[in-house]
Amino acid sequence: MKRYRPYIILILLCISPCILAKDTWNNAVFQTVKPLENKAYRLRLINGDICTGISLGKGIDALRENGSIEESIVLKTLSNVDTIYADDIAEISILEDAYRFDSQLFLMPTANPIKSNHSLQITELCFAQAHIGWDRFSVIAGASLIPGITWQEQVKLLNVKATIYQENNVDMPGKYAFATGINLGFANSNNAIQHIYAVGSFTMERTTLTTTAFYKVGVSDIYEAKASSFGSTLISMPNGTLGFGIGFDTRLSDRHETRAIAELWCLDLLKPRNSAAFIGIRLHSSVYAADFGLSLFSAPFIIPACSFKWMPF
Repeated sequence: MKRYRPYIILILLCISPCILAKDTWNNAVFQTVKPLENKAYRLRLINGDICTGISLGKGIDALRENGSIEESIVLKTLSNVDTIYADDIAEISILEDAYRFDSQLFLMPTANPIKSNHSLQITELCFAQAHIGWDRFSVIAGASLIPGITWQEQVKLLNVKATIYQENNVDMPGKYAFATGINLGFANSNNAIQHIYAVGSFTMERTTLTTTAFYKVGVSDIYEAKASSFGSTLISMPNGTLGFGIGFDTRLSDRHETRAIAELWCLDLLKPRNSAAFIGIRLHSSVYAADFGLSLFSAPFIIPACSFKWMPF
């Protein structure tokens, strides 16, 4: 056996580069996400097309006229097996992480955590927010920026959420999540309106369904909100008020980056007239999102609503 040892070592040295090359990705587009076999990925091509499928591993490299070596991924889609080269790919992401805006509907938080998808948001062109996540914890802080109103009279918000349960669905694509949190709002700096809440989300292949229940806590039942020359108004929200909300976020079948979103709030289950709703669409990439729709109130009246979000990190 000893006399064959040098030959065995020589053979191993010869084939090891091939073995290593199979699992090594050198092109820049593959550095953030290194594809693994039998895992689902979403590819955005440089021509704007979206491809999703299961990776069958690394394909054969191609030598371009400029001397560059372009690696390829073999992707099994619903209808075909495609070899896609690095210079045709603008972005690659794990399929389950491709949609980065699943922690919130229009206003309603879902049970999904923000994780590392930190973002900045502007709602109705006058309410600025920052979204920060760490592991299972999510924080949203914001304030209105309405001209002609002092800082003490601006509306402010702090929402802290902890996702305490997550589990993948074993029977079908998707997952479950459950979270609890506290929402602290200020209608003027001296009017603190506090709610504790619980929220559950069920994510399927294209759709996320979310329900939430929230409970008013604090000291005051009536708040006077002032807005400089705009006047003032009284806000009645008794302690112990129980509210409920439901919403959904679904990807339109023909558009990978267009989604329909809707939510319904009832601030007091004993007073159904204290309800509001939003219905609209979300256009998004992996960095930007824009929501457009209508907000409906039980008065009744309807106002256009919009929101823009940016993930710089």
